[in-house]
Amino acid sequence: METSTAAFLQAVGLQKRPPQGFLEEVNDQFTMGYKKRITLFALFLLVGLALCFLSTMVLFSPRSFAKFYTLGTVCILCSTFFLMGPAKQFRTMFHPSRLPASTIYILSIFGTLYAALSLKSSLLTMVMVIVQFSAAVWYGASFIPYCQQLLWGTAQNILPV
Repeated sequence: METSTAAFLQAVGLQKRPPQGFLEEVNDQFTMGYKKRITLFALFLLVGLALCFLSTMVLFSPRSFAKFYTLGTVCILCSTFFLMGPAKQFRTMFHPSRLPASTIYILSIFGTLYAALSLKSSLLTMVMVIVQFSAAVWYGASFIPYCQQLLWGTAQNILPV
C-alpha cells in the first residue's frame, strides 16, 4: 500500500522521485503522451500515403517512382512505431509467425533503394517494387487471422502453380 501511495504522490508531483539511472532518464525523455503519439501516427501515416500517391505521378520513371513509393512505405511503417512503440513493434515484427514476411519486407525496401539509387537499373527497381509491395501485403495479412491462407489459396487458384 505504501508503494502505491508513493507512486501516486510522485505522479502528481507532491513527492520527488528517487534518483534514476542514465537509461531510465533517457527513457523518460522519449516517453510520449497519448495525444502526441496519435498525432505523430496520423502525421506519418498521411505523409506516407501522400508519398505513395505522389509516386504514381512519376510512374513512367521507375527510379523516381521507387524512391517516392519506398519513402512512403517507410513513413507508413514508422507511423506504427508511434502507435505501438518501437520496442513492441519490433517484437511484433520479428515474432516467429511474422519473421519471414518482416524480413523480406525490410530487405525489399533496402533492395529497392539500392537498385534505384546505386545500380540505377529501372528493370531491377520495378522488380524490387513488386517484391516490396507483395511483402507488404503478406506482412499486413499476418495480422488478420487466416488472411495469409486466403491469399495463398487465391494465388494457387489464379496462378498456374
